Parts: sequence; C-alpha cells; structure tokens
Amino acid sequence: MHTVAMFMRGFSFNRCPVNNLFEATMFVNWSAVGAYLILGLWPKIRSLGAFASPIFVFLGIYALMPGLDHHDADGDMTKNGIVSLHAVLILISYAGFGLCAVASCMYLLQERNLKKHNIFAVTSVLPPIQRLESVAGKLLVASLVLLTGGLSLAPMLVGDKDGLIFYQDAKILWSMLVWAAYAGIVLARWKWRFGGKRLAWCLIGGFVFLILTFSGTNLMSDLH
Repeated sequence: MHTVAMFMRGFSFNRCPVNNLFEATMFVNWSAVGAYLILGLWPKIRSLGAFASPIFVFLGIYALMPGLDHHDADGDMTKNGIVSLHAVLILISYAGFGLCAVASCMYLLQERNLKKHNIFAVTSVLPPIQRLESVAGKLLVASLVLLTGGLSLAPMLVGDKDGLIFYQDAKILWSMLVWAAYAGIVLARWKWRFGGKRLAWCLIGGFVFLILTFSGTNLMSDLH
C-alpha cells in the first residue's frame, strides 16, 4: 500500500514525491522498509524487523503532523531529474543509517546478554554479535557512498538561485557535518579497527542526531 501510494502521488503531481517534509519522511520510511525486506532474505537477520518497526511507526506518525505536507502544485524543483536523483540518494542513505542504528541496538542487547551470561543470549533469535557488527559496517559504507553521491550533485543544482551560495546554506552545512561524522566512523573502522560497543554507540548517536535535526535544518534552509 505504501508503494502504491508513493507511485500515485508521484504520478498525480508528475514528479518524484520528495518535495516537502511529509514526502521526504515517508520516502525515508519506504526506503528503510524496502532495505529491510531485502536484508530479510537472509533468515539469520530477519529479527532486525522487530527492532526497526518502532522507528517505522514513529516516522509514519511524525509525517502526519500538521504543516509538513504543504502543497506545491508546480513542484518545479523535483521535476528536475538531477534534483530528484540528489534527493533520492540522500534520503535512501538516511534510511541506511537508520538500519545501522537498529543493528547497533541489537548488538548492544546481545553483547549485554553475553556479558551477563544470560541464557537469552544462547536461545535468542538475535544474530551473533559478529554478524550484527558486520551488517552495520556494510550498511554504513553503502549509506555513506549514497550520501556522497547525493551531495556531489549539490553544487550543480544552485546555479539558478540568484544571490544564494550553496555552501552557506544551513541544510548544506548540516549535510556536510553528517557526512563528515559518518566518514570519520568509516575511516576509524578501516584504519584503527574501530568497532564493538564504541561503533554501535556512535551509529546510534549519529542517527539520533540526524532525525532530531533534520526538520529544523530543512526549515532554516533557503534552498530546500
């Protein structure tokens, strides 16, 4: 139903449905669910869905808040193919970071059970902590690649914005900060074997920061 609604909205406005906060939030939610369904093809990590469901519900409820779905009948920006690609790549990367955070929560729970010699760690349907860390790491790299691709399109999208400098925009600066934070985690993981609980907490903290500041920086931006 979600997929049908996304396509119907896109066709009705003749553009990619990522034109406002409502559409962007629902697209992130849709992307995260789609990514989970792909990951769910591996039986040993299907339990990811039980932990991800509360986030999906939260995003769905948040998207219904009044004022987020402001109607732009023209939606000229997202009728531009490059703008749509820019938005889609970045929003899918956010969904990936969300799944990283979910896998990290599962890692911390399983690690805690193992440390306390809890029988739940043995009989649990949760994947082993090594697999959870591996999944989080791979999702992190894939999401960073998507975010990098989306951000690399930004300079060519503001040529018609008279008087506006893209690197002084609040949303661009925030996006660069998010990119730098996740790139730093990837670098630390590759160069200094950064992992375990520290990696899990960093991925959770990064996503919490992302969802708490996403809307505010969007409203402060002159380009979004």
